[in-house]
Amino acid sequence: MHRLFGHDVGGNDPWQHLMVNGAFNRDACARLLNDYISEDEVVIFIDSQHAVHCRKLEAPTHIESFMKIRRVKVANLAFTAKVVIDPIGVGQGSKRANHSLQPTRASSAGLVG
Repeated sequence: MHRLFGHDVGGNDPWQHLMVNGAFNRDACARLLNDYISEDEVVIFIDSQHAVHCRKLEAPTHIESFMKIRRVKVANLAFTAKVVIDPIGVGQGSKRANHSLQPTRASSAGLVG
């Protein structure tokens, strides 16, 4: 999972505030997810103990509980669109063209090429 997420999102897009009056705003989180992830299903990941595959509409609830632990990473199932949400209540996203993530194939010798 770490390899699929790679590094944190980074990029040129600004961080967006997801807190209102000290509380996590699920609507702001949903807008951030919709800005970057067009698919209906997402993967939410912190580590092997804290990972969820769910519908995007359900994601803000999981993100809210996970961000109490540490930085939350969200992606579409192809890992071409990603959002990172920091425990301080800010989030940032990035999206790559679908063709930029090609699955690796095993060669006839059994080596990944």
